[in-house]
Amino acid sequence: TGFSGDYSEYFGLQVDEESLVYLMLSNHILHTLYPNCITIAEDVSGMPALCRRVEEGGLGFDYRLAMAIPDKWIQVKGFCSLKYPFFFFFLTNYL
Repeated sequence: TGFSGDYSEYFGLQVDEESLVYLMLSNHILHTLYPNCITIAEDVSGMPALCRRVEEGGLGFDYRLAMAIPDKWIQVKGFCSLKYPFFFFFLTNYL
């Protein structure tokens, strides 16, 4: 079985809830004790709510290092006439 990116794979019964609670708790404690700290999640899956505050039901990270973007850029660089900034904004849904 592969990873399809369907929301059920993020929020279904097979999700390791203890690991998500650990990340939420860690980010909450870090931001409470050190308000100026910055936490960065390395992400390939596109996890929803990764950078939403814990109070909003997210995992509480400040930034996402979206590894799929540079990987995809390397994959299509020779076959794509798009400029990198446009490609980045397209993949991150900023357009």
